[in-house]
This record gives sequence, C-alpha cells and structure tokens, in this order.
Amino acid sequence: MSLSSGVGLFGIRLPEAPDPDKGKISKALIREFHSDDLQSRRTAITKIRKIQDAQPLIDAGLVPDIVSLLESEDAHIQLSTVPESEALRIVLGITYETTYQINIVVEAGTIPKLIRLSASPSKAIAVNAVSALANIVRDSPSLRDRVEEEGGIDAL
Repeated sequence: MSLSSGVGLFGIRLPEAPDPDKGKISKALIREFHSDDLQSRRTAITKIRKIQDAQPLIDAGLVPDIVSLLESEDAHIQLSTVPESEALRIVLGITYETTYQINIVVEAGTIPKLIRLSASPSKAIAVNAVSALANIVRDSPSLRDRVEEEGGIDAL
C-alpha cells in the first residue's frame, strides 16, 4: 500500500496533512471581488458571504471594502438585492463574533451605514441593519456609547 493514498501499513488510515490554505481567502477570490465587472463582484461577494468565519475576511483585509458596499452610490447596486444585502449579511455575521472582530467592522465605518440602512424601504435590509446595530450595542459599554454618539440608538 502506498502511504500517499492516505492509508498506512496494516490498512490504518493516516490523518490528512493540514491544509495551509484552509481558513484563507484565495487571491483569485480577492481579485474577483475587486473586479470592474459587476457580475464578477456579485459572484465574489456571494462566495465571501458563505465563508463561516469572520477571521479570514479580516486577515485578507476585506472588511473595509465590504463595509463600503453598504453605501454604494451606484443606484443599480443600491436597488440590487445582491451586493448591498450580501455585504450587510456579512457585516451582520461579523457582529455575532468576538469583540475584536466586531471592533474591526466598527472601525471600518459601519455604524453610520447601518443607521442609514435601518431606514431602508426593504424590510429585510432594515431588519438586518437593526440586528447588526443591536449586536454591536450588546457587545460592550464602549461600543454601546459609540453607537449612541453616532445617533444609532434611535434606529433601534
């Protein structure tokens, strides 16, 4: 038997070597996210939303770019359910994470964007924005104060 097949001597299954890229966002996905092609960007943001852990997004430096999608000046993107709502779902997911990760998304300027989105005519967007703000407020007194200073308590 070959050791490269994952089975060792006597037919005992060998543990697989750890994948050094596991938990990382590929360079190809980052390029797709930054593409000038709107469809490529939509595809990338959807793939990124499906990543279950916030840390790879932070490690790849994507959080500020994702937060910036929350206030696109492109009317098509604002009305589209893909980039803005996908970005909002990513931000919402991060607000369920650790204080460190929540602070990263807050430092990226998410609070005023969430306040604006809390008044969205789209019920789903408004609910997700309010939920993200509530998660930020609940995380720590300093973050609660920051949301209050930026006018977010009224949105809740």
